[in-house]
Amino acid sequence: GKGVARVDVRRQGSRLELQIDLDEGWHINSNEPLQDYLIGTELKGVTNKLSNVQYPAPHTRKLGFQSEELSLYEGRVLIEAELSAAATTDNTNTNSNDSATLELVLQACNDEICLAPETLAIALPRAN
Repeated sequence: GKGVARVDVRRQGSRLELQIDLDEGWHINSNEPLQDYLIGTELKGVTNKLSNVQYPAPHTRKLGFQSEELSLYEGRVLIEAELSAAATTDNTNTNSNDSATLELVLQACNDEICLAPETLAIALPRAN
């Protein structure tokens, strides 16, 4: 998000917690935008399957560039998910967990502009 969104991921066994911090005045669309043409926020497993992905409740607001209400996330956004059983085995094979990645699709906007949609590749941390 051109520096307006920062992402941190934590792992506790098979449970993932992804935190997105947005600068003041910026937002991202919720995982279920109200308009079909908007890019929804989505967490996806690339090398490992995710299940039970839980997104926070969105805020619904009107902004200067849009006459319709929008479904948004602002401030600190917390997304939680479960990893597949194959990813939770923490062994010494460096190819198993070290190369696992997630993808986060998002589009950061403020009250005047939307930045281009992005897909962030996030390395999966080792289990604590």
